[in-house]
Amino acid sequence: MSVIAATGHKRTLGERLHLDIPLLLGILALMGFALMVMYSASGQDLAMMERQGMRMLLSLGVMIFLAQLAPRHYEAWAPYLFGVGLLLLLGVLLFGEVSKGAQRC
Repeated sequence: MSVIAATGHKRTLGERLHLDIPLLLGILALMGFALMVMYSASGQDLAMMERQGMRMLLSLGVMIFLAQLAPRHYEAWAPYLFGVGLLLLLGVLLFGEVSKGAQRC
């Protein structure tokens, strides 16, 4: 049975992709603003903006891919991801360099 027949309405693109459209629009607006700030701060360096724009497109693709996974997958992976996060924080503590009051890897 189709979704239209079962519910009486056609699913929107956001529903089919499991995305919150207002949130996605907010993210896109922030990304656009960030690119404008970077353009201004970098002395109008278009190469830097292109690289950052490609990273942003890649991150949007990853976000859309991860939105397709069922929440039960995240529940199963949560302890392992938490452990990886703790190991990464420990790595910064042990191997990071302190510069101008901030610790970096």
